[in-house]
Amino acid sequence: VFSPAVSVPIMGSITFFQNGKGDGTILIALAALSFLLTLMKKYEPLWITSAVSFAILLVDYLNFRQKLTQALAEMKTELTDNPFSGLGELALGTVQIQWGWGLMVVGALGILGAAIVSWQVARQRSTDASTLSEIARSDPQDDDQLPELGNRW
Repeated sequence: VFSPAVSVPIMGSITFFQNGKGDGTILIALAALSFLLTLMKKYEPLWITSAVSFAILLVDYLNFRQKLTQALAEMKTELTDNPFSGLGELALGTVQIQWGWGLMVVGALGILGAAIVSWQVARQRSTDASTLSEIARSDPQDDDQLPELGNRW
């Protein structure tokens, strides 16, 4: 959240947090909630926190791409006859996504991974429990269910 998400010439790097004004505050709250849920061993809501995290990241990315494309188009139309229009295009062309996006995606993937692993463990426990209950309900006198011992006695 505090790592650089976008670099802009002259302005420098922009983070998700943006001094408490950006979506980074929501992502911090979702990460804290996911951590607390994990400590309480409540794994089902992790599906929701990871989905909301991915949705925020996707919307932010799409908004960034749209605003950058829109700024380039506006500059081309407004600075058509300006001899310095090339400098403006060059400056906007150097706006880049930074490594902070990767960290945010890895964090959201971590939450999703925890949800998947907990689902797999719960599914395995359910399968094991149903197998044990079937064995417990079976008739111990049923020779088909018991292994053949032979004449060992």
